Amino acid sequence: MKSLFEGIGVAIVTPFKNNKVDYDALRTLIHGHIKSGVKAIVLLGTTGEGSTLTQYERKTIIEFAKQEICNKTKLIVGTRIGTTASIVPLVIAAIPFIARMIESSLTEVDRGIIED
Repeated sequence: MKSLFEGIGVAIVTPFKNNKVDYDALRTLIHGHIKSGVKAIVLLGTTGEGSTLTQYERKTIIEFAKQEICNKTKLIVGTRIGTTASIVPLVIAAIPFIARMIESSLTEVDRGIIED
């Protein structure tokens, strides 16, 4: 069975310019790492700025990176920001099909907690 993680995965910073995400610089980082042959790009990890961004910024960065990567390598996204309610939309942005199943399951869990 082939491992999900093989080769080199690179955690990249989220570049800023004038206190805003610099998407041109992020594009350059992504494409530079893809050209170098990395097997995965890690965004919004726990040791970087991921936890300091707004929900909107995080979701926008994920969607931007997905579009730029365009299945040329794997995308690994840090979603650790505290609450399940704040994580689910980020997971949905990163992996729509699986995330919808997770969201449905979490709704069932929430419903069970509320009814009990």
